[in-house]
Amino acid sequence: MVSVLTHAYDPWLVLTVDGELDTFGAPELRNAAVSASSAGQNHIVIDLSRVDFIDSIGLGAIIGVLKRCRQQDGELRVVCGASPVRRVMEMCKLDQAMVVGDDLAEVLRND
Repeated sequence: MVSVLTHAYDPWLVLTVDGELDTFGAPELRNAAVSASSAGQNHIVIDLSRVDFIDSIGLGAIIGVLKRCRQQDGELRVVCGASPVRRVMEMCKLDQAMVVGDDLAEVLRND
């Protein structure tokens, strides 16, 4: 089971994911991101610090959010700390496509 909580840090919207980002959890993230972009929010931070597992479906959801943000002249940043999730992000070179940081404060001040 996964949950996605939203928090506003103007101009950023933070989507905090708790649980596994896999076949079952990825749609929750996708739905939250679609709702945010439909409301005009195009600067999004995905906080994965509470995620202990991510698979290709979860990575696909993150890439989808990245594309949606860029289509709206926005930006996606990701928090994942020094975790297995961070290792997967680096192996897939996603840390080169977006800002990836250890904690929310670091990601938000990286302007």
